[in-house]
Amino acid sequence: MLFLNDILHQPVYDSQGEKIGTLADLVISTHESFPVVTGVVVALAKKRSISVSVHGPRGDDGPAGRDTLIVPWKDMDSLAEERLSTSAPFALLQSYSPRPGEIFLARDILDKQIVDMEGRRIVRVNDLKLTQVKGGLRLLGADISGQAFLRRLLPFRFSEQLVSWNYVA
Repeated sequence: MLFLNDILHQPVYDSQGEKIGTLADLVISTHESFPVVTGVVVALAKKRSISVSVHGPRGDDGPAGRDTLIVPWKDMDSLAEERLSTSAPFALLQSYSPRPGEIFLARDILDKQIVDMEGRRIVRVNDLKLTQVKGGLRLLGADISGQAFLRRLLPFRFSEQLVSWNYVA
């Protein structure tokens, strides 16, 4: 299991070991109780260019504020490894366009308020917990603890206070 804040801004490499950029966000499909990751948003390194740049839905330069490439989940190796990498060389990567019902975790959920339906309260999302299941990556829940915010600043492990994603509205 891993937290979104642990992998955000980590370098992403292609299958040949070349750095293509940094992880800027994850795209999830909201059609299931525990959403599955469908795309990985990579903020491209300055030396990288692609013929068709994928931008955010509002026409800006994407979640990282510069050129981004959304890599389909099927083209990624495990995110649970120490090194984030694609399963193909950069030149062969296809861009992914989010479909209706898909949202960006960091842009649309992280640091936002959500409704905890079980506890019947509004809470702030300080981090998001993910897990790998059968080759896919799923969102388990939102960490609403104050320690989750401190985890961004300090390299220590703190306890978590998780709201299971199936209780989020």
